[in-house]
Amino acid sequence: MSSPLPFDVIVCPECGTRHSDSACPACALRQLLLGTPAPEWEDESAVPVPEQAQGTEFGRYTLKRRLAAGGMGVVYVADDHKLKRTVALKMIRGSAFANEAELARFTIEAEAAAALDHPNIVPIYEVGHLEDQPFFTMKLITGRSLAEKLKDDGGRLPAREAALLLVDMAKAVHHAHQRGVLHRDLKPGNILVDEEGRPWLTDFGLAKLAHAESGLTLSSDHIGTPHYMAPEVAGGTARQAATAGDVWALGVILWEMLSGATPFRGTGAVEIMRRIVDEEPSWSGSARVDADLLTLARRCLEKDPARRPSSAGEVAEELERWLRGEPIKARPVTARERFFKWVKRKPALAALYAALAAGAVSGLFLWQRAEEAVVSLTQTNDQLGQSLRVATATKLAGDARQQVEEDPARALLLAVEAVEMTEKTPTGVLPEAASSLTAVLQEVGGLDASVGGVKDAYSDPMQNGAWPEKQLTQVSPDSRRLVTIRHVSNGPIRAALFDLTDPDGRTPAREWDILPNWSGEVDYSFRWIADSRHLLGFGGGDGLFVLDMDDWSTGSPRRRVLTEFSEPGLKLRFVFLQGSGGVVVWSGQSQSPEASFARFEVAAPGS
Repeated sequence: MSSPLPFDVIVCPECGTRHSDSACPACALRQLLLGTPAPEWEDESAVPVPEQAQGTEFGRYTLKRRLAAGGMGVVYVADDHKLKRTVALKMIRGSAFANEAELARFTIEAEAAAALDHPNIVPIYEVGHLEDQPFFTMKLITGRSLAEKLKDDGGRLPAREAALLLVDMAKAVHHAHQRGVLHRDLKPGNILVDEEGRPWLTDFGLAKLAHAESGLTLSSDHIGTPHYMAPEVAGGTARQAATAGDVWALGVILWEMLSGATPFRGTGAVEIMRRIVDEEPSWSGSARVDADLLTLARRCLEKDPARRPSSAGEVAEELERWLRGEPIKARPVTARERFFKWVKRKPALAALYAALAAGAVSGLFLWQRAEEAVVSLTQTNDQLGQSLRVATATKLAGDARQQVEEDPARALLLAVEAVEMTEKTPTGVLPEAASSLTAVLQEVGGLDASVGGVKDAYSDPMQNGAWPEKQLTQVSPDSRRLVTIRHVSNGPIRAALFDLTDPDGRTPAREWDILPNWSGEVDYSFRWIADSRHLLGFGGGDGLFVLDMDDWSTGSPRRRVLTEFSEPGLKLRFVFLQGSGGVVVWSGQSQSPEASFARFEVAAPGS
């Protein structure tokens, strides 16, 4: 005769309510009505269940110790005296107080597990009643649950280990589906991992048999672990259980093993289920994860059951492809798919955003039109400003001509102002302004020392396609002569000679190309010699030469080369005129910043 089972009344540690179940009904009601979280425990074995006295006899079994406790049952390690083996024995806790739904669920669990024969499903040994206490025995798995393993291993598993574990679970779930059994409570706590690392699927307490009507209420169908509920179950839209719910749970488990957390979290069951229905999973793991495994997990977590893998067997096949190093068939969820799924879930918000976007586009169009109007107005203002400057410069030039005899100084200022006012306009210096300045300078007795004259310089500033780069002016030592030298890029260097002793010498006495073949790539320089008759020149490829400013027999000053430099592209460094009339030139190589200097001495000019 077996001893009676001492099931004691439990006191809820949160609110003090006395009850005989693992979940406090008062706390559960408070969560439902007020939205406050009910007390949770780290794992099912921590649920407060009264301990059995060690050695309690139960038929042919001796209960040795409690192994685990769930929502309605408790599991003991028991010795089977008849078959001489140790088993796991499960019975309803407080069977005397159990209602019909709990008894029916216990029966379904026993029937569902007994109907399955798979190497990764915990096998059932015996199902029976003893002293009005329903029970069944099963294989004792020595190890720990996947939930405990994740906790002990830091929350995550290596990708390959996670894939190996889940492929066996997916095959076990597919085996159950093929025999009309839906587990409906897949989670790490219901997966046991033995000492050899082999996973076992257990706890069919919420299982549903496809060939039988359980008669359970709709509210009972919502029983389960919120984190692993499919959206059609959490949202109450599923008319009947389907294999897609278990496929969803496999995706949650894969996600959790890879990232260390479930994809949808919250402070209570209500918030968790709301996020499952309304939100998309967002990867928050800090570690990098294999893209194919993450893609497979996302496909299992599709809101639409039809978009998930068609079966748990397909999940297993995808994992096996990955383990063999082959690409999986599932494709990543595109941004376009995510957008349309969001629109489908949030049609009102999508319509609002669409309206705002349309308003933004209209506003952008109007803003662009306004900017174009501003640009057009600015261009018009610039044109008006240029026209005003030209008109003002024309008037100033005319006033300068009229006032040159009465007030030469004022006339000169007006002429210069007319030139400067139009100098930087797109059309350049106004011809009337340049002509007025030339006329005023001639009237006041000034010397136009520009090569070609001021009028020519301003009326045609672009010579040979470039602006003037440099203009040199040299007055002879006796102050009787002045030479000006001017060049433009890639053009000849032109010079003009003025006789400063001629009262009417307002125009150059001579003009000529002083370096007609200058390339623009070498330096040049000119200097009057002390006798005021010779001009010393340095022009790169022409070497060092002297120009006789009194000998114009050839139409230009007679040139005498003093020395030619063998260095191509010679850069001028220093030119020294010695007291004896000699010349010393210091120069360096043009291509080296640390060029050594070469010294050249030549005879004095005229010797």
